[in-house]
Amino acid sequence: MNKKYLSTMKKVSYLGICVLALMLGLGLGSCSKDEYHSRLKELIIKDVDFDSDGGDYTKEFRNEDLTYYKAVPDSSWCTVTIDAKTSKMTVTVKDNESFDNRSCIVTLQDIKDGVTSRTFTVKQKQKNCIKIGANSYAVSTDGGQVVIDVESNVDYVVSIAKDCDWITRPKSGTRGLVKSSVVLDVNRNTSEKERSAIVTLENTTTGDKEEVLITQEFEAYFSLIQNEFTISENGGEINVYIQTNISSFDCYLTDGDNWIKKSGRESVTDNTICQKLMASAFKEKSASRETVVTFENASYRFSEKVTITQNRMLYIKENDQSIYKGDSLKLTLYNKTGEAVKWSSKDEGIATVNESGWVKGLAKGDTKIRVYSADSMYGDSITITVQKAEDLGEQLNHDWKRGFTTEGGVTALSSLSCILYNNSEFDIVLTKVTCYQDDEVLGYMNFNAKSGALNIGDSKTYSNDIPLEYEDESSSESESEDEGDSDDTKKDDDTNKDEDTSKDDSTTEDDSSSNGTRADDTKKLKVNTHTYTFVWEYTYKGEKFTYKCETKGNEEENAKSSARWKTSSKRSRR
Repeated sequence: MNKKYLSTMKKVSYLGICVLALMLGLGLGSCSKDEYHSRLKELIIKDVDFDSDGGDYTKEFRNEDLTYYKAVPDSSWCTVTIDAKTSKMTVTVKDNESFDNRSCIVTLQDIKDGVTSRTFTVKQKQKNCIKIGANSYAVSTDGGQVVIDVESNVDYVVSIAKDCDWITRPKSGTRGLVKSSVVLDVNRNTSEKERSAIVTLENTTTGDKEEVLITQEFEAYFSLIQNEFTISENGGEINVYIQTNISSFDCYLTDGDNWIKKSGRESVTDNTICQKLMASAFKEKSASRETVVTFENASYRFSEKVTITQNRMLYIKENDQSIYKGDSLKLTLYNKTGEAVKWSSKDEGIATVNESGWVKGLAKGDTKIRVYSADSMYGDSITITVQKAEDLGEQLNHDWKRGFTTEGGVTALSSLSCILYNNSEFDIVLTKVTCYQDDEVLGYMNFNAKSGALNIGDSKTYSNDIPLEYEDESSSESESEDEGDSDDTKKDDDTNKDEDTSKDDSTTEDDSSSNGTRADDTKKLKVNTHTYTFVWEYTYKGEKFTYKCETKGNEEENAKSSARWKTSSKRSRR
């Protein structure tokens, strides 16, 4: 081993020997002293009493060593101090502001042996007085209870000002020398203004008083519980509930919405009013209608609105209808029930209706067509008027087209066409047209449904040749000589006209040949003086009618008719 290591080992051994010797010395010394005995329990200590005002109490322990004693109270209002030098213990308590007696347990401990302890009690009396929690209380408009906290160890009485009957006190008393409460019931403020009252608590022994001010505010409020209503087409009563503490307000209906009416008002609770409204049945051809009802109080500037919506579930979209006998009409239905409906006719002899809403007119007259929901809760009806077709009369118009033949200065009607215009509001069907010369049938034509169709705004033309008639030349000359000088001038004019139209005359001669009448040297063309009548036969809406038009065949009438044709043929057919 090296020298350094040996030196270290010697130092460690020496240190161990020293520690062992010290421990043996301490043990021998302890065994040589007297054993410690605590005198804490042998001390004479009694409970301590104090008045409510508090204070100090000092106890002296003569010839006692209080060095190792410690005092621990269990309440903060009590403190205990130990002075070992003077062998005194002092107990100090604060003023008792409560109205109950109180006590504190003080524990004395021997901190030297850590085992020995004992206790004593410190007591303090209550303070004799009436003490209230607060001098004033505020109450809301709706009222309620006021609880006045009272601390008292004496009897007292509570009185309320006579003119304040809105405050009452339930039957109860103080609980004696303990914390108690005075409970007051305050009614809802219906005065519509702030109010106050004095409540007095009086000591029955000394007459001392404590006053409490009760103030109740008035805060107006106005609120609708529900602002929107949806009702059925059958109408009925609507109850609008208003939470309010004001006695009066106005209810305004929207101008023009006569289907909603006011039907009274009643109080439900102290702060709830019901405004009743009545809605009439919804009969208009519309899916829904809406109105606004306004509630107002001008004094407090309250304004609330209610929106009322009334919906239709089932109705016929068309209003009352008119149809002709034999016609059919499809009714359009607005149906929000989602179910099949039932149709009916009040008089099926006038009109019938099937399950799809098709109405058929059977006879002239009026009947009600009704529709109902499956549960019969909703329904609607319209009036169907079945008409019988009437003569269209002046709603049909006509015009003429003429053809002429001129021979020897005489012009006569050789063909006549009648144009019939349908200016009515109905499509018609022509069945026959007949041309009469005076009372004799000159010609006719039959039509079928296709060829005779004359729709609104259309026209149909029927033409007929007119036979030419002649007279003896000698008779004609005799009549000419009797006419006088003035007629000679007219004859000259006619001669000039015939010359200008010589080409037309040659054509007319051909036309007259085709009519089966032939001129010779002894015959002269006669002026046509016959009356021509065209009779048009037509039907519409299952009824038959005739339309007659008449014209003259003489030369004067021919000239007028020709001029009229030239004008009227250019105008609109409607």
